[in-house]
Amino acid sequence: MKRWGWMLAIALGIAHGGWSADKSYEDRLLLQLELTAVTAAQEEAFREALKDYHAARNGSVRRVSRQGGDIPTRVARDLRRLARRTLNEMGEFLEPDQLEHVEKYLELANEQYMTQAGLR
Repeated sequence: MKRWGWMLAIALGIAHGGWSADKSYEDRLLLQLELTAVTAAQEEAFREALKDYHAARNGSVRRVSRQGGDIPTRVARDLRRLARRTLNEMGEFLEPDQLEHVEKYLELANEQYMTQAGLR
């Protein structure tokens, strides 16, 4: 569990996007990361893919607001696209049972982002 400590701290720090997170989201996100059970061989690629996802997700409102339209709908669409892209990327090195937990993590992270951004 020690090796996961730093990864979980980074992932949750990024997931919060600078806001104080709701405890239930934090607990559920942590649980999904723990259930993913990334092996040592997968660790580096997993961390990079997750970092890229959070960086892109945190700029979603800014990107979408430049284009106009219904912001909540467009941000939700953008977040779904990012989640699909991340799952496809992680599909190269994760097992199917691990991908199920990552998919749930991404759904929760997107839901948390929309809620904290005031878009839900």
